[in-house]
Amino acid sequence: MKLKIQRIYSNFQRIVIAVGSLYEYLDVPGACGNCITVDDVFSHRNPPGRVLIVGGGHDAIECAGLLCSLNIEVTLMSRSQALKGFDRRMVTLILETLHSRGVKIMVGWSPTEIINEVDASVQKHSVTRRLTVVAKHKSTGERASYLFNTVVLAVGKKPCTSLLKLERAGKLIRKYVLL
Repeated sequence: MKLKIQRIYSNFQRIVIAVGSLYEYLDVPGACGNCITVDDVFSHRNPPGRVLIVGGGHDAIECAGLLCSLNIEVTLMSRSQALKGFDRRMVTLILETLHSRGVKIMVGWSPTEIINEVDASVQKHSVTRRLTVVAKHKSTGERASYLFNTVVLAVGKKPCTSLLKLERAGKLIRKYVLL
């Protein structure tokens, strides 16, 4: 199969390039390499064990609900109120439902460090991850450590613009595009 690419020149008043996005990683020691994002939750062969979901947006809430429906132990950690901008009565109902189904909810907490303690399992070719998450409460300053097998990040997204080579566009991009 051959693909023929032609150069087509057109004038546009406006153009939108939808590049998609990727989840961001936390800027705390141990996050990169020890955590996964919401996109990666079902890409692993082994069960996730005890799961910490970091974030309070709709992706974090959806992931928590889905995992708890699979009888997985889930904790949801959010540095501030969940589902900002949503109707507060609906948010309360959603969080109460998650809690009644076994999801532990930690509002006001943020991870400050994630420590990987690999523990070789009895099963052949299997490694059970042991992740110690050190967290801090934003109001009280209290620090605590928690043990999980999987830490899922749902803390924001960034656009996938690197393949666009925007640096080549120079002044044109700065003049017409809001990045």
